Amino acid sequence: MEGMDALQISLTASDKALRQFTTALNGLSEAESAAKLGEHSLSPNEMTLHLAECRAAVMAQIAGQEHEWGTFQPAEGEAPTAALERMQGEAKAAAAAAADPAKAAEVVMDYMALHDAYHVGQLVTYRLTCQPEWDHYSIYR
Repeated sequence: MEGMDALQISLTASDKALRQFTTALNGLSEAESAAKLGEHSLSPNEMTLHLAECRAAVMAQIAGQEHEWGTFQPAEGEAPTAALERMQGEAKAAAAAAADPAKAAEVVMDYMALHDAYHVGQLVTYRLTCQPEWDHYSIYR
């Protein structure tokens, strides 16, 4: 598979996983978005910002740099979902402009598509714990 083909597949997979994540977020109250299931788990807001930071890591990796985890901060007044949406666009643009599309494809798949899918599962579990009547199949629509 050519590098550009692999990159397009990775970006498409990332978009799909992110859509599932945001579908699972939609409908949570402000309190539910800030709450945690356990002491060591992430709240939905924290998960969202973590995924935004993963996009910063993608951009660093594509540029041949290491990302320092825990340094990402949303813009002042920026909601977690807005930060994630902004960073998704920036990371996709960086990947599309990468000198090595095959490397960019690998980084996007690892830090965005596959990692997002992991957090989709966490968020669906959280959502069902808070709202047992929630339709978990809605992430596929």
